Formats: sequence, C-alpha cells, structure tokens
Amino acid sequence: VSRFVQCRMFKRVPTEIDIYHEPSYLPLSFKHRLVLTVHDISFICHPELHSEEMIHALKFFPEAVHRADVIITDSHFTKHELTRCLQVDVSKIHPVHLGVTSSYHPRTKQALQPCLQHYGLDYQQYILVVGTLEPRKNLQLVFNAYHAMSSVFRRRYPLVIIGMNGWGAYQLDSTMQSILNKGLLHLLGYVPAEHLPSLYAAAKLFIYPSIYEGFGLPPLEAMASGIPVITSNCASLPEVVGNAAIQVSISDVDGLKQAISAIIEDDTMAGKMVRDGLLRAKLFSWERCAASTVAVYKRLLGV
Repeated sequence: VSRFVQCRMFKRVPTEIDIYHEPSYLPLSFKHRLVLTVHDISFICHPELHSEEMIHALKFFPEAVHRADVIITDSHFTKHELTRCLQVDVSKIHPVHLGVTSSYHPRTKQALQPCLQHYGLDYQQYILVVGTLEPRKNLQLVFNAYHAMSSVFRRRYPLVIIGMNGWGAYQLDSTMQSILNKGLLHLLGYVPAEHLPSLYAAAKLFIYPSIYEGFGLPPLEAMASGIPVITSNCASLPEVVGNAAIQVSISDVDGLKQAISAIIEDDTMAGKMVRDGLLRAKLFSWERCAASTVAVYKRLLGV
C-alpha cells in the first residue's frame, strides 16, 4: 500500500492523509479520496488464462473500481477495457505509461562477455524470450515457430527463455521437451536483476507473443537494449512498440517464422529496427510516469 501524504509541489503540508493510492487492484477500506491503479483486467476478459484462485481473490475488484475517485491505468488500452467490460466512467480514468530504467541500453560485446560466459551463451547467437511460463504469455506460438525453422538455424540460434514457472506451465512441457532434448532450449528461470539488461543486449532478437498485457515492459526493455523486437498485435502491445517492432497475430505460426527469418537475413532491416526501437524507448521514462501520477493527485485535490 502506498500513501500520498505530502509533496513540496503543494502549497501546504496536510495534517492528515489526503489521498490513498492503492497500486495493486484491491484497496483497503478508506473513507476519503481513493486513487486506484489498474494494470490490466485479463482476469475478467480472459478468465481462462488464470487460475480459479486468482479469479476468486479478485472478486471484489469491480466494486473497487466503482468506489475509486480516480483510476490510473498503464495504457489507453486498459482504460478502454474498463469502460467496455465494467462500464467505468471514462472521465475518472487516466492512462499513465510506465517507464524503462537506464540499466537497459546497448552494450559492447566485450562488456557482455562475463555475463554470457556465466550462462554459456554467445553474443548475438540466441533468440530471447522473457516472461512467466503460463498460458497468457503464449509461448506455444514461439515453440511452434521455432520448431518450424531449419535445423541449421536452430543449432546456430538456440532459444533462451527467462522466467519462472507460472500457472498452467505444465501445459507447455510436452512441447518444450523435444527442443530441450536437442539442447536447443535454455530455460534460465529467474535471473538476478543485474544480469537481465546484459542478457537482453546480447540477444540477436527478442520475441514477446503475449495474448493480453496491460502494458508489456519486456518489449520496451528490449528496444531500449538495442535489439529487434517481435511482439503480438493485440491488447496494449501496439501502443507500447508503435512502428518500431514487427507485430504478428497470436496464432500466426508462419507469420512469426517469417518475422524471425526477415530479421536474421536482412541486416539493413534489423539495423533500422534497432534505431527505431531506441527512439521509441526514449518516449517512456519513470520520471515522466512519476510526474503524470503527481498531476493526477493534484487534479484530484484541486491544486
């Protein structure tokens, strides 16, 4: 729970809590002004992508959004979803984009060697996926497209997945196993935060085929790291990547395969994607996110 108590930008020091800002769906009981952050509502729009326990835990969420004075969403997409699915008053929803830290930036091959040696990887010789192993991340599409690539390609560019097992991960086991058995899949699981920027920057390309995201930080982190990005063309992801990434349908195996091949085979295209991605990533910063959030507080307080 976070509480906005005072800010030097205001003309006075409040003698009590003016605003309670709940950053994670379910606010505590509070009789004064409430700001609620909603990251996504996939548990409502796509309950099949979540466990029954998760859906049950959020059963009071619809009541919370209608009780809130102001709602902050990570994207315009989530704002639209709240109005479409829960008929929330559009005037009280304020999209505030997330940011990317300065830790994510292009790095030289030499600077990346210690991290690559630690994980047994080679510079620009692997395809990277970052995300929890769960149905919503749509990793099945990646496995199918990767399996359809030539054996020569797969030996040169193994698939590296960073992320812990999530709900429904068992559904992916049979598909992963055949690739694992050939030594072409590296499941790194959780990696320390200080290693993640290097693992991004050293990859040949990045794939993020998620079915539903309220924002989608990994594609933004990949663009900021200076690598080409392929992502899905649904939910908030087009809003994040703009024209700087290749977008494919969440069920288009051949489309993903072609996108991977295009980046690998066309250095000019890949270079343009890197440049466009770096420019796109500069539009998103935590400083801008913080300033926009404070603006929401001030608007609510009338100052």
